[in-house]
Amino acid sequence: QTQFGVNWDLAPVSGRFPRLDIPPNQITGLLTVDSLLALDFASFGRALEHLWLPALVLSFGALASITRITRASMLEALNNDSVKTERAIGIPWRVIVLKYVLRNAFIATLTIISLEFGWLMAGAVLVESIFDWPGLGLYLVESSLRLDFQPIMGITMMYGIIFSLVNILTDVAYGIIDPRIRYG
Repeated sequence: QTQFGVNWDLAPVSGRFPRLDIPPNQITGLLTVDSLLALDFASFGRALEHLWLPALVLSFGALASITRITRASMLEALNNDSVKTERAIGIPWRVIVLKYVLRNAFIATLTIISLEFGWLMAGAVLVESIFDWPGLGLYLVESSLRLDFQPIMGITMMYGIIFSLVNILTDVAYGIIDPRIRYG
Protein backbone atom coordinates (compact mmCIF):
# COMPACT_ATOMS: atom_id res chain seq x y z
CA GLN A 1 0.00 0.00 0.00
CA THR A 2 2.77 2.41 0.93
CA GLN A 3 4.84 1.32 -2.05
CA PHE A 4 2.00 1.94 -4.54
CA GLY A 5 0.62 5.03 -2.84
CA VAL A 6 3.57 6.96 -1.47
CA ASN A 7 6.71 5.78 -3.24
CA TRP A 8 5.35 5.20 -6.76
CA ASP A 9 2.27 7.48 -6.60
CA LEU A 10 0.15 4.94 -8.49
CA ALA A 11 -2.79 4.64 -6.11
CA PRO A 12 -4.32 6.55 -3.21
CA VAL A 13 -3.34 5.29 0.21
CA SER A 14 -6.81 5.06 1.77
CA GLY A 15 -10.48 5.86 1.42
CA ARG A 16 -13.05 5.47 -1.33
CA PHE A 17 -12.83 8.99 -2.75
CA PRO A 18 -10.51 12.00 -2.34
CA ARG A 19 -11.34 13.68 0.96
CA LEU A 20 -11.37 17.20 -0.50
CA ASP A 21 -13.51 16.37 -3.56
CA ILE A 22 -17.29 16.29 -3.57
CA PRO A 23 -18.54 12.75 -4.25
CA PRO A 24 -21.48 12.19 -6.62
CA ASN A 25 -25.00 11.97 -5.22
CA GLN A 26 -25.45 8.60 -3.56
CA ILE A 27 -27.99 6.47 -5.38
CA THR A 28 -26.58 2.97 -4.95
CA GLY A 29 -23.73 3.58 -2.51
CA LEU A 30 -21.16 2.41 -5.06
CA LEU A 31 -19.24 5.49 -6.10
CA THR A 32 -18.31 4.15 -9.52
CA VAL A 33 -21.92 3.32 -10.36
CA ASP A 34 -23.23 6.57 -8.85
CA SER A 35 -20.78 8.66 -10.86
CA LEU A 36 -21.75 6.86 -14.08
CA LEU A 37 -25.44 7.38 -13.35
CA ALA A 38 -24.74 11.08 -12.77
CA LEU A 39 -22.63 11.16 -15.98
CA ASP A 40 -19.74 12.57 -13.94
CA PHE A 41 -16.78 10.89 -15.61
CA ALA A 42 -14.17 12.81 -13.62
CA SER A 43 -15.63 11.40 -10.39
CA PHE A 44 -15.73 7.98 -12.01
CA GLY A 45 -11.99 8.18 -12.71
CA ARG A 46 -11.22 9.27 -9.16
CA ALA A 47 -13.40 6.48 -7.75
CA LEU A 48 -11.58 3.94 -9.95
CA GLU A 49 -8.22 5.22 -8.71
CA HIS A 50 -9.33 4.38 -5.18
CA LEU A 51 -10.83 1.05 -6.23
CA TRP A 52 -8.15 -0.77 -8.19
CA LEU A 53 -5.62 -1.47 -5.43
CA PRO A 54 -8.11 -2.94 -2.90
CA ALA A 55 -9.69 -4.99 -5.70
CA LEU A 56 -6.27 -6.28 -6.74
CA VAL A 57 -5.35 -7.23 -3.17
CA LEU A 58 -8.68 -8.96 -2.63
CA SER A 59 -8.66 -10.93 -5.87
CA PHE A 60 -5.00 -11.88 -6.18
CA GLY A 61 -5.08 -15.02 -4.03
CA ALA A 62 -8.39 -16.22 -5.42
CA LEU A 63 -7.22 -15.72 -8.98
CA ALA A 64 -4.17 -17.91 -8.42
CA SER A 65 -6.12 -20.93 -7.18
CA ILE A 66 -8.89 -20.53 -9.76
CA THR A 67 -6.31 -20.36 -12.56
CA ARG A 68 -4.45 -23.41 -11.23
CA ILE A 69 -7.60 -25.53 -10.96
CA THR A 70 -8.88 -24.39 -14.36
CA ARG A 71 -5.58 -25.32 -15.98
CA ALA A 72 -5.48 -28.75 -14.32
CA SER A 73 -9.10 -29.46 -15.28
CA MET A 74 -8.49 -28.33 -18.86
CA LEU A 75 -5.45 -30.60 -19.19
CA GLU A 76 -7.44 -33.52 -17.80
CA ALA A 77 -10.34 -32.85 -20.18
CA LEU A 78 -7.97 -32.48 -23.15
CA ASN A 79 -6.63 -36.00 -22.54
CA ASN A 80 -10.14 -37.44 -22.87
CA ASP A 81 -10.82 -39.85 -25.73
CA SER A 82 -13.74 -37.72 -26.93
CA VAL A 83 -11.33 -34.90 -27.80
CA LYS A 84 -9.32 -37.25 -30.01
CA THR A 85 -12.53 -38.39 -31.69
CA GLU A 86 -13.68 -34.82 -32.26
CA ARG A 87 -10.29 -33.97 -33.79
CA ALA A 88 -10.53 -37.02 -36.06
CA ILE A 89 -14.00 -35.98 -37.21
CA GLY A 90 -12.58 -32.59 -38.21
CA ILE A 91 -14.19 -30.27 -35.69
CA PRO A 92 -12.11 -27.08 -35.43
CA TRP A 93 -9.79 -26.93 -32.41
CA ARG A 94 -11.35 -23.71 -31.15
CA VAL A 95 -14.83 -25.27 -31.10
CA ILE A 96 -13.52 -28.33 -29.29
CA VAL A 97 -11.84 -26.26 -26.59
CA LEU A 98 -14.60 -23.70 -26.08
CA LYS A 99 -17.63 -25.95 -26.43
CA TYR A 100 -16.58 -29.32 -25.07
CA VAL A 101 -13.38 -29.14 -23.07
CA LEU A 102 -14.07 -25.91 -21.21
CA ARG A 103 -17.56 -27.08 -20.30
CA ASN A 104 -16.19 -30.30 -18.77
CA ALA A 105 -13.43 -28.41 -16.96
CA PHE A 106 -15.79 -25.78 -15.58
CA ILE A 107 -17.33 -28.13 -12.97
CA ALA A 108 -14.15 -28.18 -10.86
CA THR A 109 -13.55 -24.50 -11.52
CA LEU A 110 -17.06 -23.62 -10.34
CA THR A 111 -16.41 -25.49 -7.09
CA ILE A 112 -13.27 -23.46 -6.44
CA ILE A 113 -15.01 -20.20 -7.36
CA SER A 114 -17.74 -20.86 -4.79
CA LEU A 115 -15.18 -21.73 -2.12
CA GLU A 116 -13.10 -18.66 -2.94
CA PHE A 117 -16.20 -16.51 -2.50
CA GLY A 118 -16.09 -17.30 1.21
CA TRP A 119 -12.43 -16.35 1.36
CA LEU A 120 -13.20 -13.10 -0.46
CA MET A 121 -15.79 -12.21 2.19
CA ALA A 122 -13.31 -13.01 4.94
CA GLY A 123 -10.57 -11.09 3.12
CA ALA A 124 -12.85 -8.08 2.80
CA VAL A 125 -12.60 -7.64 6.56
CA LEU A 126 -8.84 -7.17 6.28
CA VAL A 127 -8.91 -5.13 3.07
CA GLU A 128 -11.56 -2.73 4.38
CA SER A 129 -9.52 -2.23 7.54
CA ILE A 130 -6.26 -1.60 5.71
CA PHE A 131 -7.66 0.69 3.00
CA ASP A 132 -10.13 2.48 5.31
CA TRP A 133 -13.21 1.55 3.31
CA PRO A 134 -16.56 1.76 5.07
CA GLY A 135 -18.28 -1.61 4.95
CA LEU A 136 -19.33 -4.63 6.93
CA GLY A 137 -15.74 -5.80 7.32
CA LEU A 138 -14.62 -2.55 8.91
CA TYR A 139 -17.77 -2.50 11.04
CA LEU A 140 -16.98 -6.05 12.19
CA VAL A 141 -13.44 -5.06 13.19
CA GLU A 142 -14.63 -1.97 15.06
CA SER A 143 -17.32 -4.01 16.83
CA SER A 144 -14.69 -6.57 17.84
CA LEU A 145 -12.48 -3.86 19.29
CA ARG A 146 -15.43 -2.47 21.28
CA LEU A 147 -16.49 -6.01 22.35
CA ASP A 148 -19.93 -5.35 20.89
CA PHE A 149 -21.14 -8.91 20.40
CA GLN A 150 -24.49 -8.32 18.69
CA PRO A 151 -23.04 -6.86 15.46
CA ILE A 152 -20.37 -9.56 15.49
CA MET A 153 -23.01 -12.31 15.68
CA GLY A 154 -25.24 -10.59 13.12
CA ILE A 155 -22.50 -10.11 10.54
CA THR A 156 -21.21 -13.64 11.11
CA MET A 157 -24.71 -15.04 10.59
CA MET A 158 -25.17 -12.91 7.48
CA TYR A 159 -21.85 -14.13 6.05
CA GLY A 160 -22.93 -17.71 6.81
CA ILE A 161 -26.27 -17.23 5.06
CA ILE A 162 -24.60 -15.66 2.02
CA PHE A 163 -22.05 -18.47 1.85
CA SER A 164 -24.83 -21.09 2.11
CA LEU A 165 -26.79 -19.38 -0.68
CA VAL A 166 -23.68 -19.33 -2.87
CA ASN A 167 -23.24 -23.08 -2.30
CA ILE A 168 -26.90 -23.73 -3.19
CA LEU A 169 -26.55 -21.64 -6.36
CA THR A 170 -23.39 -23.58 -7.20
CA ASP A 171 -25.27 -26.88 -6.89
CA VAL A 172 -28.01 -25.54 -9.19
CA ALA A 173 -25.36 -24.37 -11.66
CA TYR A 174 -23.87 -27.89 -11.68
CA GLY A 175 -27.16 -29.20 -13.04
CA ILE A 176 -27.27 -26.49 -15.70
CA ILE A 177 -23.70 -27.10 -16.85
CA ASP A 178 -23.76 -30.91 -16.75
CA PRO A 179 -27.18 -32.57 -17.26
CA ARG A 180 -25.84 -35.88 -15.87
CA ILE A 181 -25.63 -34.26 -12.42
CA ARG A 182 -29.21 -32.99 -12.59
CA TYR A 183 -30.89 -36.33 -11.89
CA GLY A 184 -28.03 -38.30 -10.40
